[in-house]
Amino acid sequence: MATALVPFMAQSLSNPGYDAIFRPAFLLHNMSEGGACIGSALREKDPEKRAEIFSLAIGCIFAGFLGCHYGGISNFHLKNILYAPIAGKYITLKDIGDGVFSEGMLGQGCGIIPESGIVLLPVNGEVVSIADSLHAIG
Repeated sequence: MATALVPFMAQSLSNPGYDAIFRPAFLLHNMSEGGACIGSALREKDPEKRAEIFSLAIGCIFAGFLGCHYGGISNFHLKNILYAPIAGKYITLKDIGDGVFSEGMLGQGCGIIPESGIVLLPVNGEVVSIADSLHAIG
């Protein structure tokens, strides 16, 4: 059922730019599951099962309190949309200090002067390399 809602979530993220309905509803659903897990764990006699059920409750309830957040649809490919991998100021390739990038040897692109240390994958894919200087991700 959640997959059926993906087009509507994508539309919300596109216009008005945030999702005020679907993802919050999923969060409430997870909180409810966490509560059910706590209730089950309190009734469970087997210590191993109880520990496992409590760990599920923590995942359901406390992820938001531990800094997890949602900024886009990462598990679904959105055609012709490329999200910036990090918040910051956009700069042209010519303004990048690295000659390989600024001369366009690796193709077209842009630079971003980061505002935070959080980097997201802008498309569906896999990180296969990170430069030792941490200035480039492949």
